[in-house]
Amino acid sequence: MSLEVDMGKRWLGALALVFGMVACDGGEAVDAGPPDGAAEMDAATADAGRDGGSECAPAELACGGACVDPDTDPAHCGGCDAACGDGVTCEGGSCACPAGTRDCDGACVELVSDPAHCGACGNACAAGEVCSSGACAAECDPGLIDCGGACVDTGSSERHCGACDAACVSSQTCAAGSCECPVGALCDGACTDTRSDPAHCGGCGDACAAGEVCADGVCGATCPAGSTDCAGACVDTATDEAHCGGCDAACRAGRLCTAGSCGCPAGRTDCAGACVDVQNDPAHCGGCGVACAAGETCARGACTAACPMGERSCAGTCVDPLTDPANCGACGVSCAAGQRCDAGSCECVPGQRLCGGRCVDPLSDPAHCGACGAACAAGEVCTRGSCTVACAPGTTACGGACVDLTRDDANCGACGNACMGGSTCAAGSCACPAGLTDCGGVCVDLTSDPAHCGACATACPSTESCSFGRCVGSCPLGQTDCAGACADLQFDPANCGACGDACGPTQACRSGSCGCGRGQVDCGGVCAATQSDPANCGACGTVCAAGEVCDAGACVGMCAMDATLCAGSCVNPNNDVFHCGACGNACSPGQNCVSGSCGCAGSLTQCGRTCHNTDSNRNHCGACFNQCADGEVCAAGTCGGGSCPGGRTDCGGSCVRT
Repeated sequence: MSLEVDMGKRWLGALALVFGMVACDGGEAVDAGPPDGAAEMDAATADAGRDGGSECAPAELACGGACVDPDTDPAHCGGCDAACGDGVTCEGGSCACPAGTRDCDGACVELVSDPAHCGACGNACAAGEVCSSGACAAECDPGLIDCGGACVDTGSSERHCGACDAACVSSQTCAAGSCECPVGALCDGACTDTRSDPAHCGGCGDACAAGEVCADGVCGATCPAGSTDCAGACVDTATDEAHCGGCDAACRAGRLCTAGSCGCPAGRTDCAGACVDVQNDPAHCGGCGVACAAGETCARGACTAACPMGERSCAGTCVDPLTDPANCGACGVSCAAGQRCDAGSCECVPGQRLCGGRCVDPLSDPAHCGACGAACAAGEVCTRGSCTVACAPGTTACGGACVDLTRDDANCGACGNACMGGSTCAAGSCACPAGLTDCGGVCVDLTSDPAHCGACATACPSTESCSFGRCVGSCPLGQTDCAGACADLQFDPANCGACGDACGPTQACRSGSCGCGRGQVDCGGVCAATQSDPANCGACGTVCAAGEVCDAGACVGMCAMDATLCAGSCVNPNNDVFHCGACGNACSPGQNCVSGSCGCAGSLTQCGRTCHNTDSNRNHCGACFNQCADGEVCAAGTCGGGSCPGGRTDCGGSCVRT
């Protein structure tokens, strides 16, 4: 499809837009424009612009008397009246299918559930069959509902939210079977951020007067410091995906705005304008444009006839249903924003709860302060689960939320500076936790990750697993194959006790159970130092009032002389695991803080992500990753045959005291 523009038409000059084929999911381009393929823009119309005479912005076109963005407007994609079809989005001036769908004969379809295109374009199920997880079957997989032959998760499907054919309106998401706006409220049929929209400032229909702006849900004369006036909306151009780096500079679908620049999320690659995972996308397997043949699937960046053990094919993509948030428990079951897939079930990380279709921290979220839907009034901030006029000492107001910039993963060092790809915030800087390595913006365990085994991008064949940084045919004694990763279920925080059963971000895995370290208490899955935590002072859920600090398990006005104040916590940085050596410098789960430095307790040694006793552990005998052979045991740091010495018991090849 081409769009021809007359040579003499204003600044457009000689412009020819050719819609190329780009992959969807991301994104195959769809020729969904008007049948005649051409649209000519009248010069008088171009002059009209907004307000009956003013010109449109440089990046906009005047179409039918309205200024539109041809890069994103599906009704004028690439040019006036060049409309995309139903379900098709406009990205970069080209019609493209949204993530999770594929272009089949000009229509965007979900291969995991469409009975006319089940698993592949044109693969229609027989009469009486349904399409479940990308395969024709007599009935739907457990947890999926038959909606006209399509097996869908009504808890997350935006076309069938809560029930078949109950579609969410544009910009809404489906969470737990209910259509919700990710941010703000549904005003005039669209999700609106009532904290910045001048037409709905503070609530639907509450419009600001002419010349006023909307900031934090309040109309005013000017925007506060750190925000920019974009047509009356006060926004942070460093993080706002609709105004990234400048007003109206919107990021394409699937992209994030970080430090004023649009980019793909960690672990995704930009392929012809779409963010894709080249490790498992059958249209971009191993690299952009590298498509797998019909009947093949993509696993670890290579096309293969079958998925590795522990994974399943979801429309040509090999996934681990125990951990994949887009296919959690079954193909097509998507977790809500911020949720993780833990052992095949969607859940928010400990300390957060699902409110309005996304995971929020009720201790700091101004829209859900203390409880879901408990919004702070205009001009207030949320601190420790209560609405106040000012943040507590040591915390900073970021969009109405009072956060600790030294350790907040969403605001690390500065408001809006989010840690990505599994990195965490320590002392105001994002970094991978101990034992993990940054591979293309994602923190991975090189000792067990089959896609990064021993080194970044070193993938094991689909028939092998990764053990101690080496590709092996089968996992050694004492380890279990968890979707290609050889895991010690006794100590692995990502597979604690069972594959896919992950510990919380502050928990450690010991003897197959997630738990907290010395001096910490498990408060709803979050490890808290109740002697110093102002949100759990003395006991879980005991919150200090604004202006108070927590010292020795009691809420007081100020810290003792020998303590250091770190965001409301009175701590000793010589031994505090959350503020080791400096405020916000948190030790990894399982580590201790000794003399201001993080390390393993006692005689244990840090091996990858976990601490081990190299005197007795057969997988780390005498040194990290020094593995004893089958039939050998580890005693006093040495591998040998026979039995364990007196006073010790053979536990899977490790001689331990009993």
